[in-house]
Amino acid sequence: MRSTSHREQQRVVSKVTYDTTSNKFIGFALPLDDNGFPIANSYSTESFSCLEEWYSNVPRAKSLNAYLIQPLSSAANNTSPFLLSAYGTDNKFESSDVISRWHHIHQKFKAKDIRILGFSTDCDSRYLHAMRASLGFFSTFAYVDHPDLLSIDLPRTWSWFFMQHEQLYICFQDPVHICTKLRNRILSETTHLLLGDQLINIEPLIYMISNYSKLDHALVRSDINPKDRQNYSSAAKISSNNVVALLEKIPNSLGINIYLQAIRSVRLAYIEKDTVFLDRIYHAWTSVFIFRFWLLWINEMDKNDLDLMLAHVSHFDINDIKEQCRSKSQYFITYQSHFCVEINAHCLVYLAMLVCEGQLPIEALNIWVQNSQTCESTFRSARAISSVSSAGVNFTVLQFLNRINKLAVLQNIKNNTNQNHLHFPQHHKLSRTMQNISNTSKTIDFSKISIENTVSKAYKYVSNLFNQLKLKELSRNGRIITIEEMSNIAARALDAFWSSDIDTINSQDGSRDIESENETNSAEENSSTNDCDSDEEFELNENLVMANDANISTYRGMRLIDDVKKELSHTFFKVNINKENKFLHKQAACWVLEKDKSSLSANRLSRVAGR
Repeated sequence: MRSTSHREQQRVVSKVTYDTTSNKFIGFALPLDDNGFPIANSYSTESFSCLEEWYSNVPRAKSLNAYLIQPLSSAANNTSPFLLSAYGTDNKFESSDVISRWHHIHQKFKAKDIRILGFSTDCDSRYLHAMRASLGFFSTFAYVDHPDLLSIDLPRTWSWFFMQHEQLYICFQDPVHICTKLRNRILSETTHLLLGDQLINIEPLIYMISNYSKLDHALVRSDINPKDRQNYSSAAKISSNNVVALLEKIPNSLGINIYLQAIRSVRLAYIEKDTVFLDRIYHAWTSVFIFRFWLLWINEMDKNDLDLMLAHVSHFDINDIKEQCRSKSQYFITYQSHFCVEINAHCLVYLAMLVCEGQLPIEALNIWVQNSQTCESTFRSARAISSVSSAGVNFTVLQFLNRINKLAVLQNIKNNTNQNHLHFPQHHKLSRTMQNISNTSKTIDFSKISIENTVSKAYKYVSNLFNQLKLKELSRNGRIITIEEMSNIAARALDAFWSSDIDTINSQDGSRDIESENETNSAEENSSTNDCDSDEEFELNENLVMANDANISTYRGMRLIDDVKKELSHTFFKVNINKENKFLHKQAACWVLEKDKSSLSANRLSRVAGR
């Protein structure tokens, strides 16, 4: 059996709660062992003093890490993913922890005769660094001489392919995150995307809305500059075929046209379910070549020349430009976005080669399930499963774990509808999409030669795009550079970048972008907060509630108890109050020690801002 693993992170209400089933305090940030796994039994104690010390010294979990496993199956009978692990974290870890964790997951599943083919996650710098090391992609390969390495017969003529032929597993960066980050880069107030004499910004799109019928482009202003910087649908709409075609009629829009074509190519390659597989390769490498050409041009240009060009096309003051744009990187996309596009395209071709050579079944080409959106879907379902008497949309770590058990039961019923004759309502769009997927060919209709021809076709298309910009830096003897020349220059540029000392890549501060665009805008947002659902918290029986080291009369209506049943004794602390032994319930102890009321906004925009 073959599967892929997906990871995602979600903000949670930072609150410690007691779980009576496991006799653990859940909500502290769990430490990691040598395998990068959380130590689950870290916070279980029979001492109130120990718990008090933890409250003073141990950080609370502000986020939840979730790992899901997606079994590979035919599209017509797609198996739902299942949760492998979920734990609270303070986001303090290194890329070495990620590599150890992935290897441990691979080995544990291997022992059960299950092959983990790959891992997917978002664009966190440390996960990107772990992917580079795992793939040996401009990095020292982490798994030299590993006995389980996959291997492909890599043609020598593939100068454009930078990944080595042996891999333990492949990696995919979440394409939805890539699309939103590329869209956000246009909106950044600290960068100016410059491509030749083209300033890439949203002005042509605003012109389109003002001067063309909505029937032609289907855009509104909130699609161009959304408040929610993680809104994928707006990125999809501005990169639609109609918008790209309409931009050809708008003057001075070639730069934004090329940029939106890169976003569209990422969508078609990895997200859209009905894209033919060779077309996936075409679009994946179209986006790669767009950014390689652009990077080569940026590297060939002098910083002062770039500043002067920006001053000319934007009419900004040159001194203000030099103050704001301190490096050439501010004229280009973030390095995370660039390497995400590169890694995904390489792993897509590697996966195709494994299928071509008969090492993997054709179901491995269901690319749309090999991303971390399965985790996002699980988080959405967990927020939606609150009781009818509660309007809460957020949860603590313990509440998520409780809700995920309910989701597992519901999913099990849904997966076995043929046996139990239960039918769940399904949106008509989803039904139509799944029908289109099931009608796709189940045979391999490509080869190494067709893959190479498809990549060459993508290069030719991008070359023609950049020919319109008339960039002499990309020409040799009056013609645009060949794919071999471009690949050699790009390989040296990428290797030089990663050979430089970038301390922040592996930092523990959880930075998601070194050269970052804002994920949320600065507009005033709804700041109303919504705590976790009270109906799912452990409800204290009035006979169990207590006060600690205090005059009981000061806590009206709250009592300690003198004795407990033996079978319940593990859920209580034995404390000494006014020289008398009393029993204090562990959840009540959490209430006593909690100094601040933690909450998380019910508004998704504010939750994202909190990250």
